[in-house]
Amino acid sequence: MALLLLPGCDAASEQTPSPAESKRPAPSTPAAALEGKPASGKCDTSKVHALAEALRVAESSARPGLVLERLPEACQLHASTSMYLSIWKGALDPATPKPEIDRAGIRMALEKICPNAREVIATAIDADPGQAQGIMYDGCDLARFGIVERAAYAELEGIAPLAVHAHQWLLDQGQTAADVEPISGALLQMAHPRTSGRRLPSVPDAVAGIPEGTRVHVTQTQLRLGDQEVAVVRDGALPVMGHLVSPLYDRLDEDKRTGAPLVLYADGRTPFATVRNVTYTAERAGFREVAVVVDNKAQKSGVLRVTLPKPQAGSPPASPIFAVELDPRGFAIKSAADVERIDGASDNPWGTSALVQRARKHLERHPAARLATVTAADDVPWAEVVGAMAALHGHGCEAARDTCIFPDLELAL
Repeated sequence: MALLLLPGCDAASEQTPSPAESKRPAPSTPAAALEGKPASGKCDTSKVHALAEALRVAESSARPGLVLERLPEACQLHASTSMYLSIWKGALDPATPKPEIDRAGIRMALEKICPNAREVIATAIDADPGQAQGIMYDGCDLARFGIVERAAYAELEGIAPLAVHAHQWLLDQGQTAADVEPISGALLQMAHPRTSGRRLPSVPDAVAGIPEGTRVHVTQTQLRLGDQEVAVVRDGALPVMGHLVSPLYDRLDEDKRTGAPLVLYADGRTPFATVRNVTYTAERAGFREVAVVVDNKAQKSGVLRVTLPKPQAGSPPASPIFAVELDPRGFAIKSAADVERIDGASDNPWGTSALVQRARKHLERHPAARLATVTAADDVPWAEVVGAMAALHGHGCEAARDTCIFPDLELAL
């Protein structure tokens, strides 16, 4: 979904952003101090309370839907909140018509919770896309509302401040903080990338934290830089010249930060050919490292760090590289002078147990080996490529480096 006002960030931890541990003194009236205002008549307090109770017992994945359905029934909503709900309803259901975006209305709503919103927005727009939400959080002192911590907020997409505005608006209508907070949590959850239908590749265990960097998103329908749509994905493919995605290259060439990685949020169902075109474009624009965003079993997000190929210069590596290609049958492996196949079951050609065994044999012969390279045939799903890279990296590698199989990974283009 393309945004509108701000570049955003996503990354991830829990689906629902966690409450702040404490509230800092605020330059303006803290939200908590406004509890106890007389009811304005714009909300049916009994319906707000019933919604809050339903959210407390609902599964996390059901909370956005509950708010989308029941909050408009409970309140005559502020225009910015109605627009926020319409935008995320469209993200959850592509058949929903896209709403008209009232940019002036968004700015006015933000100024209610952030008196210096214009200056903060200008700073966020000029910043790296990976830093914009943190700038909004700090510049607007959103910690004073006590509903989301900075790290969780930085994972959200660009119109997340409207959820904070809705929180304050509900309090202003005389609703209790106890009832408003679960509603605010669900509104913030809508701005999480996972909620809008993207399925990140999954790995078994701990991964590195999501770094600052240039954030690129590949969904089933679009390619985005931050929150700005740069190309449409149709049938899993992007418009390319050769392997170059020209509109992405133009933006990356303008926006890249020296030494910062490309932070890649790619739907696991995406064909490898599409991801390769994105990473090829990034390499042409000067990026050498990609932080591949993944989920683990605890549904917390992090990254698997990989490098992009560098021009060969000087001496060959001291140890033979372990090179793997995924194809429809399984794995083709090149190690030193050996070429070997591992064909998987018809229903699971990319199970990694045999691949890991073969990697360990390589290390027995070449104890100094550190690098594995991975590539794939065009139609192999990105999730399977990431699964192979994670297995070759070694389960638990990020938590304890001595458990690594190959500390260094390269995504071959």
